Amino acid sequence: MSNQGVNDLLSATKDIHQFYYSSNDFSHDLPVALDEDQFQLSKFDIKLRNSWDQAMSQGCFRYTLGDLQTKILPGPIGFVTQLNVKRATQRRKPLSFSCVKQPFDDTRFNFNKINPKEILFELCPQHRVASYQDNDEKAVTAGGLQLAIEMFLLSSHRGFRLGFNSICAFASVNHLHFHGYYINHQLPSEKWCGKPISGPCMELIDSPAKGFGFQYVRGDDLQYFITSIHKLTSLLYEKQIAHNIFITRGDLFQKDVNICGNNAVRVLVWPRCSSLGSKDGTAFNAAVCELAGHLPIKQANQFEIINEESAYSLIHEVSLPESEFSDLRKDIENMYSQCKSAQLQVLS
Repeated sequence: MSNQGVNDLLSATKDIHQFYYSSNDFSHDLPVALDEDQFQLSKFDIKLRNSWDQAMSQGCFRYTLGDLQTKILPGPIGFVTQLNVKRATQRRKPLSFSCVKQPFDDTRFNFNKINPKEILFELCPQHRVASYQDNDEKAVTAGGLQLAIEMFLLSSHRGFRLGFNSICAFASVNHLHFHGYYINHQLPSEKWCGKPISGPCMELIDSPAKGFGFQYVRGDDLQYFITSIHKLTSLLYEKQIAHNIFITRGDLFQKDVNICGNNAVRVLVWPRCSSLGSKDGTAFNAAVCELAGHLPIKQANQFEIINEESAYSLIHEVSLPESEFSDLRKDIENMYSQCKSAQLQVLS
């Protein structure tokens, strides 16, 4: 889109789609229950839901969902499955890509081309971070990650989640964006344990796909948390390793009797084998929601027959081979060790 096109888009939304916030609006200690009667929605939640309902009434969406048929698969993992046929058949057709570092292409669909009516509102923090008008390819920037985590903290709903799919990890548009949604069910990824690698980075123990985790609780250095995650995602991007990111509330990766274990902000990062397109005939594609244990199922017959073993297998097969993951783990350990050494030199 030309500069004039961007200016026209901004002009169309000026003053009516603004949500101003500061760190004072962040929600930290939330009730454990997912029952909405047990907690008060934040200003952000109310704004988001009201704007969404208004856009729905104006016909801005390709399809409506309503209440989805949901079941928890029997077994120790507790996969949450939902029959979601419309998402598989009526969504915008995903674009095709050939490599993780796919350059941004203004001639293909991107978020500068959307109808202004589809913009629910624009987040306006006290500091400047990434905007949808930035022509960033689908790679996590420091500003984009900060905006995503701050938006997550603006919600007081335990069921609010954020996700990211890189190129070749089922991203549908090559323009930096995160997915946000509510689901009133506890997901397996809220409980998975982790073991320390180096610095703030944990290795996930219970996840069907090999991955890493970071955690934040009230009183931690939020900027350090964000910067640490960005170091890992930047490493994956430079190595052209496809990856998915999931942000959720949940337990600490390691128990601490001095901290309420259910109020950690968890960021899970899965490096993975590249996927270059949808797999026909499978119950689901293993993208960010699925890796986190939330499985939108494409067809009714698949919804009826899926079990924990088959779901685990579909997720596990996108995991990096052990040798590649082991090499990556060493690179990550070295990266955070060097960062710690640099910090000590500055302090000394």
